[in-house]
Amino acid sequence: MMESALVLLNCQFGCEQVVMQAIRRMPEVVEANFVFGGYDIVAKVAAETMDRLKAVVSWKIRKLDGVKTGLTLIRQETPAG
Repeated sequence: MMESALVLLNCQFGCEQVVMQAIRRMPEVVEANFVFGGYDIVAKVAAETMDRLKAVVSWKIRKLDGVKTGLTLIRQETPAG
């Protein structure tokens, strides 16, 4: 089972396109979209383990030049029934 999360990002003004291009090149990013409202970009990220997922978000995405702030929503699997 893959671990996954939604990552909501605020970018520095004018850096949105550059950040999006960098995010879309990451193999762990399943989907990324520009959004309107409190955030600039929402990305769905998936990895084989929770440790890998946290590393991708913390060390690859959040450290990109142009990323100001972010919020990570880790998906929780619920049992059927």
